[in-house]
Amino acid sequence: MMSKSLCSALVLGSMVLASTAFADNSAKTTDTDLAPGYSACMAKAKNVDDKLVCIDDAATYLNSVIDKNFAAIKEKCKSTTHDPSDCMEAAQKAQEAYINYYDMMAVIVTYLNPDNSDTGMAQVNEKLNEISKFQAQFTDINFDNKSKK
Repeated sequence: MMSKSLCSALVLGSMVLASTAFADNSAKTTDTDLAPGYSACMAKAKNVDDKLVCIDDAATYLNSVIDKNFAAIKEKCKSTTHDPSDCMEAAQKAQEAYINYYDMMAVIVTYLNPDNSDTGMAQVNEKLNEISKFQAQFTDINFDNKSKK
């Protein structure tokens, strides 16, 4: 069983590494799109309600990518040359840590946004989608096992 401090270190380390190690991975979106078709949807949006639909569709897409990525990580853990149960435990704790982080950031950005209108909620949800896009990119772990020369 993995020690609590080691798990914590791995989770924290994964968040720190996110900004560098996997910056080139993508969740099949462009750098400007939160999800496929997001920019086009927002460009066609005639009002805030239309924008909220685009934002919600992006959130649904990103959450499905994150879920698939974590499932793939857990599957890869089964064949690791290290202890598969430690890998699975770390993957589960990382997923739980992400959910907790997302939930707490949702509270923070909601409280700090002075605009309680639909426009304000759209801004909040866009910020939360940016967190999800980052997580989708980071959890798309595909190591190249070929030796580099």
